[in-house]
Amino acid sequence: MSDEPENLTLRHLRALDAKLDQLSKDMKFGFETMTGHLIGITGRVAGLEIRATAMEAWSADTTQRLERIERRLNLSDEPTA
Repeated sequence: MSDEPENLTLRHLRALDAKLDQLSKDMKFGFETMTGHLIGITGRVAGLEIRATAMEAWSADTTQRLERIERRLNLSDEPTA
């Protein structure tokens, strides 16, 4: 009679152990997936930063060129005193 409860208890403990093992594997897979996505996002953000820097340089260059054209054509407003 004492063997039945012990076996039933062991059976439940083994089932719980198996579920915990599976949960651990699922969580590890999920974590690895999230890590991969974060690496991808980090790469995209870096690319956007590079593009933003290039756009700032282009904008500054364009502004300088436009100011030079306005000066040559005497289109710029004279500062008022």
